[in-house]
Amino acid sequence: MTTQDRRIYSDGRQRVEKRSDWRSTEEYLSYLRHFAAYRFAEDYARGKRVLEVGCGTGYGSEHLSQVAGSIVSIDQWKEGIASCHRSLSNDKMSFIPANALNLPFEDDAFDVVISFQVIEHFSPDDCPRFLQEIKRALKKGGIFLATTPNSNLRLLPLQKQRNPEHMREYNHRTLRRLLEAHFEEIDLLGLTATEEVLRTERKLLEQSPVDFYLRRPINKVTGKLRKRETEKQKEKWQPDMSLINRVDLDDYRVTKDALAECIDLYALCFKK
Repeated sequence: MTTQDRRIYSDGRQRVEKRSDWRSTEEYLSYLRHFAAYRFAEDYARGKRVLEVGCGTGYGSEHLSQVAGSIVSIDQWKEGIASCHRSLSNDKMSFIPANALNLPFEDDAFDVVISFQVIEHFSPDDCPRFLQEIKRALKKGGIFLATTPNSNLRLLPLQKQRNPEHMREYNHRTLRRLLEAHFEEIDLLGLTATEEVLRTERKLLEQSPVDFYLRRPINKVTGKLRKRETEKQKEKWQPDMSLINRVDLDDYRVTKDALAECIDLYALCFKK
C-alpha cells in the first residue's frame, strides 16, 4: 500500500499513517484484520446497493461508500449510530438503529449484504433467524459477505468461547454447515498474512493446555488461584511495538488454501 493509497481511507487514514496513535501492537493488528475485510468487499460493492449489518463506528461503511452505489448501515448500538448519522451520513450513505433479527427493509432490497465479525455474536438459536433475514433482504442473484474469527486458532478442543460477547465461534467446517442450510451456494476463503504477522497472531492467542484442562478446573473447585497463575496473567506476552512500523494492509491477503490455519474466515453466500 502506498502513502497515497492510505489517504483514501477515512477512519483508517489517520490511524494507518499516524502509527504513534496505537496503544499496542495487538490493537493495531486487530484494526488491520478488520479493515482487510472492507478492502476485500470493494469489488463486490462497486456500483451496488449495499447493506451493512453491524457497522460499529462506521469507518468501513464510509470506505465502501466510495465505490458502492449506495450503502445503508445498521447497528443496535444507538449511541454509535447517532454519532455516525451526525458525522458521516450523506446522499449515498445512511445509518439506522436496527435489530439484525428483524431488518426494517422490504424483501429483495439489496444487491449485497455485508456483516463482518458479527455472526459469532448470535446464539445457535438466533443465528438461523439472522441468516433468514439477510437472505430475505437480498435480491435474487445477490451476495452476502461475512467474516468471523477462526476458532481453530482461538480455542482448544471442548473449550467454550474466551470472548464473553461471542455466543459461538466457528471453524471452516462448522461455518460451512451453518451457511449451507440457508444459501444455495457457498464459497469459503480465509484471511492470512506474512509469516511475521501470523507468528504474532498465534502467540497472542496461545494457550496452555495444562492450564486449561488441569489447573483451571482445580481452581474452580477450590475457589483459589495459584499465585503463579496470577503473575502469569500480569505478564501476558506482548509483541514488540516496532511491528507497527513494519506492517500494513499489504501484509494481509485472502486465500482459498489452508483454511484451518487462517486468522479469519470469509464466507461468500449467493442467493439463487
